[in-house]
Formats: sequence, structure tokens, C-alpha cells
Amino acid sequence: MDINMMKRIEKLRKLLRYEKIDAYLSVNPINRRYISGFTGSTGYAVISEKSSDFATDFRYFEQVAKECPGYELIEIGKDYTIYDYLKEKSYKTVAVEEDFMTVEAFKSFEKNVPETEFVYGAKMLNKIRMIKSEDELELFKEACKITDEIMMHVIETIKAGMTEKEINALILSKIIEFGGETYFFMPIVASGERSSMPHGKPTDKRLENGDFVIIDMGIIYKGYFSDMTRTVVIGKAADKQRQIYDTVLRAQLEAVKLISAGMTGTQADRIARDVIEKAGYGQYFGHALGHGFNDGLVLSSDSRGNAVLEENMVFTIEPGIYIENYGGVRIEDTVILTKDGCIPLYNTSKELIEIL
Repeated sequence: MDINMMKRIEKLRKLLRYEKIDAYLSVNPINRRYISGFTGSTGYAVISEKSSDFATDFRYFEQVAKECPGYELIEIGKDYTIYDYLKEKSYKTVAVEEDFMTVEAFKSFEKNVPETEFVYGAKMLNKIRMIKSEDELELFKEACKITDEIMMHVIETIKAGMTEKEINALILSKIIEFGGETYFFMPIVASGERSSMPHGKPTDKRLENGDFVIIDMGIIYKGYFSDMTRTVVIGKAADKQRQIYDTVLRAQLEAVKLISAGMTGTQADRIARDVIEKAGYGQYFGHALGHGFNDGLVLSSDSRGNAVLEENMVFTIEPGIYIENYGGVRIEDTVILTKDGCIPLYNTSKELIEIL
């Protein structure tokens, strides 16, 4: 087990002691990989004060041995289940990931291991994940570098007449070629009036002159993530399009410039929201300013934005304006928060690009 993994597990054990919980059971693939190194699809990482166990079936025995040094392999299957293992351990309390586990799965644990109390534990690992180590920051940088290269290639390639689905396929085809593992989420490509949908799925619609085109993509690289959005115009931008784009860009740049350690996610959100509201478009910015990566962090105007921002957090800054039956603009960077402020991790231009 490498030193970074040992540090994560020790931090988790410290929280378990503080919360008086006997063990943490992880099934979320992202969290499970974070505390064990396992990249497969099925298995349980179980951390207690004295043990690090990985329970899985025959298909993954060899993989666990290679990817999870320091873990004891627990062989489960039809005749010896995860429930049997937990019964043998006699844990009084076990924390589970309530934000990932289904209600059915949770109830099944309660039914089959009645002597154990299963409690919500997602926030425990979120707390550890929010502050990134230097090694993690380097992995985020590499994930964003790859994404940056893909975005620049896409912008150089797209043209009027292409369909949204063709752009989506182009993005997906370049992830492996440029060094990524897979996509973090299915790319968002929305053009023309459809660009007013913040998470519009690609369709057979063809790009036309006068269209806004929102392109939002993210990849996974060695278990770390990226998230990036750029908006372009096909042909020459109309005056209203320039006004909307310039408003979003000013909001994004102002947030990147002014967000600092010590403020809350709500205060960070307010920086960009004020710019958009003063320009008269406040009602068209309906989502949070940004988010962390599988750590629960949200830069939001509501109660989700209560977390205090700290040095070495990684999050997005992505204001937008979306006008139904007209179109929309979003500009998104992934940034690292340092003692001196935010460092964006992309080089693709944020100035308005016209595809002529």
C-alpha cells in the first residue's frame, strides 16, 4: 500500500473513531477506488480500526491482489456472502454510502445483518476528499490537460452541417487517443435554441449559421476528473449573442479573480450572480456556480453552499445564461484554489469564437 493510500485510510479511521463507528463500507466505485485502488465493478472495501478488507467474488480475486496491496481479500459468493462476513466481524455500527446505495440494498443489509446498525457515512469520505494532496492535484492537472487538448481539437473541427451527435462521437473517440480512461459524464452538445437546455443531450440536429453551440465534456484519468465547457457561435454572432456571451464571460472571469479561501460556496456563487443580475439576465442563471468532484462541494446560492472554501480544493466555475426559444451560453473552468486565489486548468480561449 502506497503512502498516499495509507494517509487516506488513516484519516478515515480517525473520523470513525471520532464518530464512534466501527467500520466504513464502500460500494461507490469512485470512493472505493480512492481508498483501495480497485478499478473493477463489483466489491466492498471495508475499513475498520484494525483491518482493511476487500470482499469480492471469483471474477476479481486476481485483480484485488494486484490493485489493492495491504488489503486482505475476502472471498464472497453464493455460499459465503457479504452479510456472512459482516456477521463474523460483529460490528455494532457500519457507515455506508447513502448517496449511492439503493434503498433496496440498504434494507437488505439491515435485514440480513440485524445485529449491526447501518448509518449514513457519505459525508465522512467527502470531508477527506475535499482537500487534495499534491499528488492528486497533479492528476487533476493531467486530466484537465487532456480535456483541454480534446476541446481545442473539437473547436477546430466542427462546422456548419455537422450534427450534435457527430460532435459527441468526435469527443468520445478522442478520449482514449489523447490519454484518458473514459468519459466522466456523457458529453453535452446542444445547439441553436436547444442550447438553452443546460444539460441538453446530443441529437441529430445539424449546426446552422447563427447557432450558439454549448460543448461540455469531462474525462477520467487514473481515477481523477475534469469538467469543461465552451460555447461557440456558428457564423457571425448577432449583437444580442455578443451581449449574452460577454455577460457570462465577465461573470466567469470575475469569479475566477475574486474567489478566495475562507469564503463560503454561497459567497463565491454571489460574485458571478451579481454580474449576471446587474446585466438583466438574473432569471436565466438557474444553477449553482460550480461544484467539486465527488466530494459534496457545491458553490451555490442556497443551503448547499455552506461549506467554507479551503486551499487545495478543486472545483468548477461555470456561470451561464439560458433563454428558452433563443439559446444559451456557459463557460466553465476547473480550478485549483491556492492561497493566492484560483488557478484555471485550461488554455482553450474563453473569448467568443465564431466558426466561419
